[in-house]
Amino acid sequence: MTCSKCGMPLPSDSQFCPFCGVDVKAADTGGPPEAHEADAPVRDFAAEPEALSVAAAVAEEAAPPELPHGPETAEMAAAREAPAAAVAGEEGATVEMNAATELAEERPTPPPKARPTAPGPQPRTPGARKKGKKGKKGLAIVAGVLALAAILAAILIPQLIRRQKQARYDEAAVLLEDGRYQAAREIFLSLEDFEDAAVQAELAQKWLDHESAVAHMNAGRYDEALKAFEALGDFEDAPRLALKCRQTMDYKDAVTLMDEGRYAEAKEAFDALGSFEDAASLALECQRTMDYEAAVAHMEAGRYAEAKAAFEVLADFRDASDLALECQRNIDYETALAAMDEGRYAEAKEAFAALGQFRDAARLAQDCQNALDYEAALAAMEEDRYEEAQKLLENLGDYEDAASLAAECRNVLDYKSARLAMEEGRNGDALEAFRALGDYEDAESLVLECQIRLYEEALFLYGTGDYDAAAVQFRLAGDYEDAPRMALRCDSQEDYLEAIQLMEAGEFEASRDILSELDSDVFGDKYDLINESRYLEAVAERDAGRNYEASLLFLALGDYSDSAAQAEACKVPMPATGETYRNPSYYGSSCMLTLKPPTDDGSSNYFKIYTPDDILVSCIFINAGHEATVSLLAGEYRIKTAYSYGPWYGAESMFGDDAWYQILSVEGVGEIIPLEANRHYTITLRTGSEIPGQDVETVNESRDGF
Repeated sequence: MTCSKCGMPLPSDSQFCPFCGVDVKAADTGGPPEAHEADAPVRDFAAEPEALSVAAAVAEEAAPPELPHGPETAEMAAAREAPAAAVAGEEGATVEMNAATELAEERPTPPPKARPTAPGPQPRTPGARKKGKKGKKGLAIVAGVLALAAILAAILIPQLIRRQKQARYDEAAVLLEDGRYQAAREIFLSLEDFEDAAVQAELAQKWLDHESAVAHMNAGRYDEALKAFEALGDFEDAPRLALKCRQTMDYKDAVTLMDEGRYAEAKEAFDALGSFEDAASLALECQRTMDYEAAVAHMEAGRYAEAKAAFEVLADFRDASDLALECQRNIDYETALAAMDEGRYAEAKEAFAALGQFRDAARLAQDCQNALDYEAALAAMEEDRYEEAQKLLENLGDYEDAASLAAECRNVLDYKSARLAMEEGRNGDALEAFRALGDYEDAESLVLECQIRLYEEALFLYGTGDYDAAAVQFRLAGDYEDAPRMALRCDSQEDYLEAIQLMEAGEFEASRDILSELDSDVFGDKYDLINESRYLEAVAERDAGRNYEASLLFLALGDYSDSAAQAEACKVPMPATGETYRNPSYYGSSCMLTLKPPTDDGSSNYFKIYTPDDILVSCIFINAGHEATVSLLAGEYRIKTAYSYGPWYGAESMFGDDAWYQILSVEGVGEIIPLEANRHYTITLRTGSEIPGQDVETVNESRDGF
């Protein structure tokens, strides 16, 4: 390894070049050369021509033969160092010789002069004798020069080596003074026992150790820094810095104790530190904290006087002033409690009120007021001032037995009021008041007495037809006798009477609508009246000739009265075959019409003949097995037919719903059938075979539309 600046050979682990002082590591990693040039002066051999020339001469004559390339062997190293050892005449000559040789190697070395490779006779050539004399003369000159060079080297080289060492020493001293201790140390070590180089190297090492200790200290590694400073002994400010490290560690330990709440130990540690940093103020803070905690303990134990005194001494420490005030409030609070316990409520109330929202002072102040009001209420009750007492007690809410006492006052007042109402004939008011009193005094028996009075009043009103007033009185009578039912009957009595009036007037359905809404428990004859209404309606239907409708009503009544017999009586005998009705406006005989229903199916048939504008012209009844012929005026007619196998209910109801009602429609003509004068028409109904003439179809019709 060689220096990148001066080219001198260096050990492989060197950081600084001992010859020029350059930072070898930085130079190898590409650091800026300007920084190294500024660190130490580089020796200028051009300014010392005599040293350069002597060194070059020595190098030229003493340089060993050029060695083959490859790894250097021990023999090669010995051959390289032999010339320097030969000229060593005093202490350090070897080092200086090597340096001179190395300096010579920094510049191109001129090729060595030709010299015999080995002593002994040489081959003779023509003219060799003459040349041999000249050769001996040349060898003598060379030997003289060499001898002179050796003498000069023995004299000059030691001086040159010392000058070089002195220059390196001075250079190292400058580096040491500049604080470049590592570079200075390496140069001093390379000078070995020159002057006091060993001492200076040791000094540089101490500065390095000092720097390392300071770095530990700055990084907070005080234990390592302390060991390093103590190892430096009394070097420079090492004792002071060691003390500082020790104090800093003690300070940190004291702070830790303080943070952990171990204030007594922390105070002792801070006291031991004296004036170091803010140890004195922290020691005071520890003491005040201990005093504060002691005061808090007094306060929590209820020793408010001791706590207050301690907090007042602490003054503005933490919240000591606030806690001193709180202690005073607690003292006032306990004084007020004592007054309250002794029944001095007015005094206690004033004290609690002065405390404001402290603890439950506001509530206790109210409790004192409640106690005062309670005592006033008791005094009022003793003096029969129940209204005043009631108000006071009701405002007290659930205080003591205020609620029950308030109820007692209220009962006394309500009882007196009820008795007065009863005396004045206000039985309803009296009854309500006595009921509210429950089992107070004789209130229950007075309730019954009020009910009897009210029931009798209601019956009187009912009898006069004042049903609304009677209903009110019956309800006030409560559950006495049948008062509830009578109250309901009064509510519906007018409806009941109206239903009867409607039934008598023939408004049977309206009557039943009202009756159905009545309560059968109140109006026991409800269903009898409904059945009577239906019976009377059936009779009315029969009297109007609507026998079939009457029959249905009678049948719906079941076994009510003689409903079954009346239903059977609604069936009337069938008329004789033939015309049963003729419109007087249509008498005449222009044409004939024969109606032929089936004669073998047992059906009875009934025909109605209408004009196109629905004027009834004729009605014809045909008994089973018969046919009928009628004469009509020529014109257009609509013919309807009905047939049945059941009973006949008369012309109004005809066969009832158990029949077929139809309109005749002639093919190609329709329902309006034209009948021409002097013609005889025959209509055959429900035939099962083909007969001559036009087909007649039937269209179903309702009984009501028939």
